Amino acid sequence: MPKLKDLTGMRFGKLVVLERDTEDARNKKYVCWKCKCDCGNTKTVRGSMLGVDTNSCGCWKEEQDKKNLGRFTTGESHSRLASIWYHMRARCSNPKTDKYDSYGGRGIKVYEEWDNDFLAFKEWSMANGYHDGLTIDRIDVDRDYAPDNCRWIPFSQQSNNKRGTLWVFHNNEWKSLMEAYREENPKITYQTAKTRYHKGETDVNRLFR
Repeated sequence: MPKLKDLTGMRFGKLVVLERDTEDARNKKYVCWKCKCDCGNTKTVRGSMLGVDTNSCGCWKEEQDKKNLGRFTTGESHSRLASIWYHMRARCSNPKTDKYDSYGGRGIKVYEEWDNDFLAFKEWSMANGYHDGLTIDRIDVDRDYAPDNCRWIPFSQQSNNKRGTLWVFHNNEWKSLMEAYREENPKITYQTAKTRYHKGETDVNRLFR
């Protein structure tokens, strides 16, 4: 039989292992560990479940249920806006989501009032022009989801706002190089415009000539 790995002091989510629980009745069949949760509670957890199905004493689920409550009390648990809210929070806080590395993994967070209350997010959304044809967009892609950094725009416009977007000042406003190129429709190819841009040319009067 392999030697039992000592988990004392290790962290699994919100749980820190204190010691092996030898008094737990299930110990005759499973190896269990007494853990302390960040909220202050203690919980005995089967070793094979730590970090897999159990990451808190249960308070994390209670917190999530509380955050989710607004969707259900308004009857919007399956609405498009509720889905946007849910996935916005997930990609900033859940390492298991596909896009976490581009959001939470880079330190992007959700404004605390929105994160804690769907109704607060809904109120801001409706006051700022939300309808089902729009998508939420961060004006500065290196900053958080927050009222002063978010807007509702068509998906086609959001596709311009990426970390690798090339920006030029065109017709008195900042636009992506692609957007300005399409508006100008110059005789040169877009690849030529990109090459000039990367060489330091950002004046559209010369960039597209």
